[in-house]
Amino acid sequence: MSVSSALPETQRRILVRFEDLLRSRAVDMGLIAERDRGRIRERHIEDSLRALACIQMGDREIVDLGSGAGLPGLPVAIAMPDREVTVVESRRKRAAFLELAVDELELTNVSVHAGRAEEVTAQADVCLARALAPPLEAWVLAGKILAPGGRLVYFAGRDWDLKASHDALRRAGAFAEICAPKQFTWQGPLVIIGRFSSTDGSQSYEPKHF
Repeated sequence: MSVSSALPETQRRILVRFEDLLRSRAVDMGLIAERDRGRIRERHIEDSLRALACIQMGDREIVDLGSGAGLPGLPVAIAMPDREVTVVESRRKRAAFLELAVDELELTNVSVHAGRAEEVTAQADVCLARALAPPLEAWVLAGKILAPGGRLVYFAGRDWDLKASHDALRRAGAFAEICAPKQFTWQGPLVIIGRFSSTDGSQSYEPKHF
């Protein structure tokens, strides 16, 4: 069963509208690959919604770094209308599309930050990073935004090496744990990256193991 099929009908309808917008506008703008025009639901909508498994009850502020066409930030915002989501995009054309999408879909819980991630002043409980940068670089960006105890939900590639990434992140004072497994062969897992406690070296997140 897909993640979206478990959502209320109102959210499912908005996701369909967003899918149509991606197909009719984002592909022609070069924000989505032409080869994905016929598979936007699986490749982009459902893939983005995997992040729901990694967001906890107390997480209220979510920041999507390098959001591009709004992935994964807008599907997450649609599925979780009680959370505040900021989508961050420095490239003008992509930021303009995000503003269009937020307006057309009437997403009152989404803010568009048309600028660099380093300029974001909000403190997030969760940052999202999909097709943004290698894990350590993504963590450095997220670490400046995350509130104490906050985590980065990182969309890893299918060749993700947990041990190698964990060792590099540990040297930067962070841990990495798989939060959700891949569902298709072209995906990698979702990975939670967070800070070790400065007092006792413990993790600030209780990971799920797969």
